[in-house]
Amino acid sequence: MSLYRIEFNKAIIRLKLLKDELLEQEFDQTARNLDEAIVILNQADKTYIQELADKKSKTMNKTKPQTLSSNQGRGLR
Repeated sequence: MSLYRIEFNKAIIRLKLLKDELLEQEFDQTARNLDEAIVILNQADKTYIQELADKKSKTMNKTKPQTLSSNQGRGLR
């Protein structure tokens, strides 16, 4: 896991703990707003992960056909 992932997860945990404290102190609206921010951060993170996976998949697909065609040529010899 990259340092980015570890730090991001720690930040989300801290925000959730802060939200719980706000609820205990009856700052309900602030806690709801913080919860919405956490949801948005998690959605952005999922989008980022998906984009990385798509990019990696595209890169793998570009190199794969070249490898297959070169292997097929070897089989004919």
